[in-house]
Amino acid sequence: MRYFSMLKTKGREGNQAPSSGTNSNAPKRNRFYALQSKGDEESSLDVVTSMLKVFQLDVYALLDLGATLSFVTPYVAMRFDVPSEVLLEPFSVSTPVGDSVAVKRVYTKCLVTLSLRVTLVDLVELNMLDCDVILAFLGHIVSSKGIAVDPKKIDAVKSWPRPLTPSDIRSFLGLAGYYRRFVEGFSSIDSPLTVLTQKKAKFVWSKAYEKSFQELKDRLTSSSVLTLPEGIDGFVVYCDASIVGLGCALMQDGKVITYASRQLKIHEKNYPTHDLDLAAVVFALKTWRHYLYGVHVDVFTDHKSLQYVFSQKDLNLC
Repeated sequence: MRYFSMLKTKGREGNQAPSSGTNSNAPKRNRFYALQSKGDEESSLDVVTSMLKVFQLDVYALLDLGATLSFVTPYVAMRFDVPSEVLLEPFSVSTPVGDSVAVKRVYTKCLVTLSLRVTLVDLVELNMLDCDVILAFLGHIVSSKGIAVDPKKIDAVKSWPRPLTPSDIRSFLGLAGYYRRFVEGFSSIDSPLTVLTQKKAKFVWSKAYEKSFQELKDRLTSSSVLTLPEGIDGFVVYCDASIVGLGCALMQDGKVITYASRQLKIHEKNYPTHDLDLAAVVFALKTWRHYLYGVHVDVFTDHKSLQYVFSQKDLNLC
């Protein structure tokens, strides 16, 4: 019998998305498929397979909307032009026949093309039979309209109680952070809560923290549907900066593909306004360079002086 390896895992799982919106310590379990033949796989209503591209390679993939991780076989991975990263804490994968396989390498931000749409996927290297890639969409609903947050995760956010300890805040931010691409200005909203997780911070809940907590919940439960990029035309980037963080949005043909944001680094808090806005532009272009490199893109910012950046002979590029 041949097995696809959607599997039970042991230990900490690197690059794994949250499996639920609770603080449960119950072990996380992935799903597995046990198929006698490739014909069974293709005729099963519970298994979705497809030919797709990873980088420029044509691969045979198993698509699983309930999987927690995405996998790639070593045979395909060795043909990637990107190096692998070694997980800080490797974990074991148990197969349905009782074998245990240690996985320790991951290929991050792999370009996957499915139905002429491109997305980024972290692929864990794992020996598999019959398929080259197992592609996971944990916590997302994928439809013809685009990608949206799983309603079950929204319910978990709505019912999340007020944090009572720094650990509670980290748990909440861990779940919320997984969906940060759906929330405009996420880093600015969660910055007060982040302060409470620092070692030297005294945990005293105030109105500012409550406002940040409730606004994050509201934003996550009313997040918009994101589209996947199609083709190389019509990309637009909107950038902005504040005294708290940097934020940007990537759009195509009037539809939002994704949001990105981060808090200011210590030295950036001393930047003048035009440097902060330029930092937001640089942050956006670095974050989405895999979409924007070599294609036309319009960048919008609210700081007019940045229009002249290309005509300046000397720039501070630090």
